[in-house]
Amino acid sequence: MPNLASRFIQRPMLTINQAFKSSAKLRTVSPQFLLIGLLVGALGVIALPRASSAQEDTPPAVEQDQKTPESDSPETDEPATPAPTQADPGQPTDDPDTAQQPEIAPPNSPPNSPPNSPPNAAPEPSKSGGSNTAPWMRSKSDSPYAPERVGTPQELLSYYSIDASHLTRFFDGRPLDIDEDEVLFKILYRIPKIQLYKVHQWIQYLPDWDEVVENSDASRGNFYSVKGRAKRLEAVKLLASNAENFEFSTYYKLYFEMDDSPHRGVVCLREIPSPWIPGEPLDEPIQLSCMYLKTGEKSAEEEGSEFNFVANRVNWLPETLNEEWGIKEQHLKLAKLGMDFGLFESVKDRTRLKSTESECFFQLLKTCESIDTTEWKPERFKLEDALVSPDDLRGRLFTFSGTVRRVNRIEVDDRNANNAARLGFDHYYQVDIFVPLGEREIKLGKDPNAPVIKNRYFVPICCTTLPPELEKAYKNLKEEDTLEVDIKVTGVYYKLWGYRNELMRSFDDRQLQIAPMLMAVDSKVEEYQFERDPFSGLILGVAFLVVLGSIWFGMWQYSRNDRAQQAHTKSQMSPQKSLDDLGIEASNDPDFSNLD
Repeated sequence: MPNLASRFIQRPMLTINQAFKSSAKLRTVSPQFLLIGLLVGALGVIALPRASSAQEDTPPAVEQDQKTPESDSPETDEPATPAPTQADPGQPTDDPDTAQQPEIAPPNSPPNSPPNSPPNAAPEPSKSGGSNTAPWMRSKSDSPYAPERVGTPQELLSYYSIDASHLTRFFDGRPLDIDEDEVLFKILYRIPKIQLYKVHQWIQYLPDWDEVVENSDASRGNFYSVKGRAKRLEAVKLLASNAENFEFSTYYKLYFEMDDSPHRGVVCLREIPSPWIPGEPLDEPIQLSCMYLKTGEKSAEEEGSEFNFVANRVNWLPETLNEEWGIKEQHLKLAKLGMDFGLFESVKDRTRLKSTESECFFQLLKTCESIDTTEWKPERFKLEDALVSPDDLRGRLFTFSGTVRRVNRIEVDDRNANNAARLGFDHYYQVDIFVPLGEREIKLGKDPNAPVIKNRYFVPICCTTLPPELEKAYKNLKEEDTLEVDIKVTGVYYKLWGYRNELMRSFDDRQLQIAPMLMAVDSKVEEYQFERDPFSGLILGVAFLVVLGSIWFGMWQYSRNDRAQQAHTKSQMSPQKSLDDLGIEASNDPDFSNLD
């Protein structure tokens, strides 16, 4: 019986006691191990957002500066209230407004500055034209632009002090004569200031030229759309006194043949494509939005009539490759879609978006909507070429992959709204993409202390629509979040854009950062997610540490009190006796002593 009692009662009690002691030891040691584990976990929580932000190319101070991006649309020359410190586009200023050509640094070169940041550039507003002109040249308003109430081109000319009495000085049936020069020069002086949207409100397409001949007086001053082939170019020099009065010294006479017509034309132009040389033969497709002046001399040997027009510039639509003129195969495809190749001359690299290039910007943006990528062969985009030789890339189609960090919807401002509406849109998107650099580093300038870009480089694209996945991510984006969208883009190279940011400002307040800008033709989202702000991750990590520390302290306090209670209980207990010493005797017979 003693062995039986020891087997079934004493040993289980001993096992429970040993387990209790082992548990006490475990509780004594586990908080230390638990703290280490919790610290490691908390560091992981903090490091997770920090790790993703370590690749971010935006210093926190710069990111804060970009919470409210300004419009990046190019300026126009429409009247605007200028800021006192901002200069008239195209005029000399103290601000160089240009960026140095970048130098491609070898791999593993030590950086001299933090990495790059996205742009926060806004176009400078233009100033109204001055009134430093002869009294007879001044219009009825200080502004060089006609008000909206002007309903016809003849009213516009009258607004510019060129009324019907001036137009009657043009005589039909003969070439432009010296007697008509004064009125011609006045119109040539004003024609660059007539906004294109106004011209396209009034322009007449596919006119009946025989009817124009019959009603020449009533047609004078009307705008017509004319297509043809340029054949000959002449340069006409103004006398010094006229050049001073009218503020231009040369205009050009372009002789052309009209498409699908026996008629010919002569148009007086303020601007011509730079490759065209007066006196040399031409055979180039053109399109004109021009004002009719008169009929010219009719030759007995030639059919049809000669029409005289005036326009600011000619739209050049080349159809033949010409390496000397920089015309490549993709330029021909753009021309077939109506893109004026001559507009690329207005684009200047390493500068901000300027009023002089606004027509090229919007026209290319619109043309990209019509490009069929299956018929084109996009080239692989090379960042080094874009930074060093941007002129060679302009108008060519490229493809590249990167990560979208931000999307800006740019509402076309009042100065550009009418011209943009003429092309069918009132806004566009600027998508900030970063392309990986790998081991390469890019030094922004030749100065030894110039900033160095590592990890990835900023490449913005402009587009009128977003791919569905990116649009959804953009609409669901919270203000404190950052996009992290992997995307593949096919787009037409536009320019090497110069913009201001904190990185370059810390090096030279007058220097601009540069970034290749493309117009998107097609884009496909590969993967996207939202990335938390690293500072919010840090706050959450610290809060998590505080909670974990409180839990650990509570467990440690509980363990300490538990050990004290065990010691007190043990001190109050008498020495234990075995069951054999308790005087319990076993009986084989039942005991009925308690029954009556």
